[in-house]
Parts: sequence; structure tokens; C-alpha cells
Amino acid sequence: MSERMLTVAAFPTPERAAHAVDELLRAGFERAAIGLFSPDTAPGGSGRSRQAAGAAVADSLAGQGVPEAAARRAADAVARGEGVVTVRAGARDRDAVQIFRDLGAEFLHAEGMDAVPVGTASSVAGVPSRGGDGRAGLSPR
Repeated sequence: MSERMLTVAAFPTPERAAHAVDELLRAGFERAAIGLFSPDTAPGGSGRSRQAAGAAVADSLAGQGVPEAAARRAADAVARGEGVVTVRAGARDRDAVQIFRDLGAEFLHAEGMDAVPVGTASSVAGVPSRGGDGRAGLSPR
């Protein structure tokens, strides 16, 4: 995988997203490679409405090359009060995906892959679809 690979995942709460960042750091990922978005940490600072924070997240992710549909899903997650984590994992993309999986992330985007509805894919790159909890796995484009 390319050094530019960007994985984007949503977590049910900003605290769970912050925990994912801690786990990535503990696993040796560089801080500069990790992004954290929540209603309070979205570009432009806190005090914004959740919808405005979500829109800022979508703009930021689109500027990083994330497809519009995935950026919109991230914006929607932030607008709902969830946390979104990004990581440029390079050669360690599978490690990052495993950390996110272990923490119950909803995958929104990974370069070369897209989130798919539950039940439409079995496994790609070692990331099985998740069942029962409404979370998606990853599938090739």
C-alpha cells in the first residue's frame, strides 16, 4: 500500500475516537499521520453547530482526496455527535485497520476500498464485514 493511503473510520462517541488515537499512538503510529474529528475538534474550533462541524470535516477530508460519498458519511457522523479518526498508515495499513476493527469502528473509507452495506461483502484485505451491529466492513471498488 502507498504511504498516502488514508483510512477513515467513525466511532460512536468522540471519547471512543480519542481512545482509537491513543491506541494508534501506542502501536507506534506517528501523531502527524493521525487525524481526529468531532463536533468540538472539527476545523474552525468548538462552538459550532454539529452540522457546521460536519461540513468542515467533509471539506477537510475532500481536500485530502477522500471521495465525496465517504467525506459526506464522515460529516454525517460528526453531525450526529460521533468521532471520526483518520490515519495515513503506509505499509502498516493492516495494523491500523485491525486496531479500528478491535475498537468497533465503522469504516468510511480506505484508499482502494469503500465501506459497503452489511451483508454485501465477506472479506477484503483481511477485514470481514461486520454483522448484527450495523457496522460495515471494507470491499474493493
